[in-house]
Amino acid sequence: MKLIKNARTYVAHLPSVSDLNRHLQEAAFTPIGSQAMSAQGWAPHPVTQQWVAPFHGGFCLTLRYDYKLLPADVIKKELAARIAEVQKQEGRPVGRRERAELKDEVTFTLLPRAFTKTKLIHAYYDPDTHILVVPETSAKWADALVSALIHSCGSVKTETVHVSAMSDGLTARLRQAVDADEGVDDPFTPFSIGDYAQLKQDGNRKITWDVSNLDDVAGGIREALDTGAQVERLELFTPGDSPVVFKLTKDFVLRSISFEDSESGDLEFDSPEDHWQHEASVQFLQVRDVIEELIDLFGYTPSQAPEDDDGGLI
Repeated sequence: MKLIKNARTYVAHLPSVSDLNRHLQEAAFTPIGSQAMSAQGWAPHPVTQQWVAPFHGGFCLTLRYDYKLLPADVIKKELAARIAEVQKQEGRPVGRRERAELKDEVTFTLLPRAFTKTKLIHAYYDPDTHILVVPETSAKWADALVSALIHSCGSVKTETVHVSAMSDGLTARLRQAVDADEGVDDPFTPFSIGDYAQLKQDGNRKITWDVSNLDDVAGGIREALDTGAQVERLELFTPGDSPVVFKLTKDFVLRSISFEDSESGDLEFDSPEDHWQHEASVQFLQVRDVIEELIDLFGYTPSQAPEDDDGGLI
């Protein structure tokens, strides 16, 4: 059960579980209207059926987003028929403004028959460290969930975890790694460099390197860095017999996360809920620990949460 394949990280100061439960239910998902393109709202977790789904070390929230799919070729075909009908009946060309109005009419007519697709966006939260992880590669979906949290809960402080000059930080450290003499500490400690590095140079040209044996490609990477290449992604892994392997991007996003020994196939669970809680805890706590190590490595310092008049978090 792979729950966290990617991770976008935020620092969030959320209300108590009881208050959060109430806020989410007040902003619950309602079915999309016949003439609407999309709808979103909070939903119970699909496995536990809880609005705030707990596991050891944190809890999970679920935002549901429904949107209608109207293929462009369907709209184009219907629009062409409408334009042809006007030209035939009235013997005149259809201008740009009228074409746009006809397109809106076509879309409005087709919406009730459009196919609806559902997207569930999850977030995993540690109330002790205030780390919120959204396992999405797309900033669009992650930001939608965080925006919904702010809207639903009122005064909630959130911020995206990103490190100033993150790309320069990755680039500078990879340069140190290829230039390092034997015996010198790895600039990515406590992590080690994995098999993959992606550099961008000459504008948008991206080059992928196999860095499983860094010494073999050090010269080529050094030459690329000398000509202005920047690190876009770099595979890293944690120490130990059961490493967490991931690709860190220049935007502080963890992608393609792999947990070496997280398979629970040999374990028996009383219910699907128990199985999910086990996997959520194992995977999230490992990702949280990785994020904390990265924050320390690259020097990110979250700002302080605002306080109310009684000294409590807003």
